Amino acid sequence: MLVHLVLKHCWYDMITSGKKIEEYREIKPYYKRLANLRKGDMIIFHKGYSNICTGAKVRYCYQSFGFPSWGGDPDKLQWVIGFEIIYKGI
Repeated sequence: MLVHLVLKHCWYDMITSGKKIEEYREIKPYYKRLANLRKGDMIIFHKGYSNICTGAKVRYCYQSFGFPSWGGDPDKLQWVIGFEIIYKGI
């Protein structure tokens, strides 16, 4: 499975620098396909709506609470997607 996720510039920069290793998404019907993510699936992170992107391999995906310093909400249940960068875009 391949998923494309658009990120704000600050989150994208943290991911490519290795400081952020999880991405968070709200539990909404739009993101219901995240329930099918499995270890080894691919994610393409886009820096805003530009053509700059980075590829990652899913390590885990489950519903939980997130870390505020990585953009998560500690009071709201959300999708937590752990990943490993496999290539960095320009």
